[in-house]
Amino acid sequence: MVNKVLVDTGAIRAHYGLGGSGIDSTGVHPEEIAVNGQKADRHREDYEAKLLRLRAWLVQRSADGLLLTTVTNFGWLTHGRSFVSLASEGSVAKVLITADRVVLFTTTNEAPRLEREEVAGWGLELVAWPWYERFETHWQSSGFSSQSILIDRNVEAELSVLRQQLSGHEQELLRQLGAESAELVEQFALGVQPGRRENELAGDLARAAWSAGMEPLVLNLATDERAFAFRHAIPTSRVLERYGVFSVCFRRFGLHVTLTRSVHFGPLPADLAARHLVACTLEASVQGNSVVGAPVKTLVAAMVRDYRELGWPEEWKQHPIGGGLGFQPREFDVTPDSQGALFDGQGFCWNPTIAGTKSEQTFLVTASGPVPVTAGRSFPLVTVRLGDKRFERPAILQK
Repeated sequence: MVNKVLVDTGAIRAHYGLGGSGIDSTGVHPEEIAVNGQKADRHREDYEAKLLRLRAWLVQRSADGLLLTTVTNFGWLTHGRSFVSLASEGSVAKVLITADRVVLFTTTNEAPRLEREEVAGWGLELVAWPWYERFETHWQSSGFSSQSILIDRNVEAELSVLRQQLSGHEQELLRQLGAESAELVEQFALGVQPGRRENELAGDLARAAWSAGMEPLVLNLATDERAFAFRHAIPTSRVLERYGVFSVCFRRFGLHVTLTRSVHFGPLPADLAARHLVACTLEASVQGNSVVGAPVKTLVAAMVRDYRELGWPEEWKQHPIGGGLGFQPREFDVTPDSQGALFDGQGFCWNPTIAGTKSEQTFLVTASGPVPVTAGRSFPLVTVRLGDKRFERPAILQK
């Protein structure tokens, strides 16, 4: 039997102005209203569908319950936020799912926001304790400690497969996030001018992302010679002179997209244009073949072959070339030994690089073929022709 409520949550609710029940009348994130107007009932429907899937999975595993402890898995289950720092992996809210109960474990300082903004009215049982006490103490004294409870970190590979099977609602959210992220980065690049430091530019991107209700998890900004020297360039005080490559990962409602755009001031060197065309050709070719049922290992082998045939046989070894995504920036990185095949509703991103350039686009694997979600609409395009097929990818913006 769970020691339900270990503190006076009524006093907490009163202190924070939550009312008698602790349930917010709208149950909607402020950014959800501002960004896309969706109501929390869509998230709740998704949550209830996941409970059915997880409970069926628990029966298959002959387990009594599953304890979710990470930011990733809380975001997947609820589309909510359970972090304090963007770098947090551990969730401030642990969620236990059994055959007939869902229990949210947290501290009294986190409970008010979680109750009001993340799971308002969803019927989760709340167990809260003072921040200076340990979760393990209360877990051991609960009736759950003697049961067969799986911990998410111990079954992460299985949960990753479940997370990658994006629902219709999640696919819609990913499309929205991708379109808005591409427009944000392209508008940023259109406004960039030489003479500013990389870390200043990163601050501009972060500000724009937060203003759009997105969490900026990755801001890799490489300028001039750093773009050729480093594949993952953390912003520095280096001043932009002629060339910049901007790679980002934004998160909203637990979902992630990644994309890259580049800008050059003055005439574009022929060698740089040629490198970018190779990167775009590599990415367009493999994405065009990323259909339901395509073996990942076969797709990787094809890209490695394309690298060789395009004159860069060793370049694929210098940087990861892609992977599945959704509730992680990469649920997995592909390798020549990757197992499994692509499936309907999976988020994916191929991101081949040639020193100094990168082509990166998030897309959805669907029954009708790959659907780009970060294509953008404000950048000039480079055309890639592969047989009778024609693909367009963002060019290096010349200013």
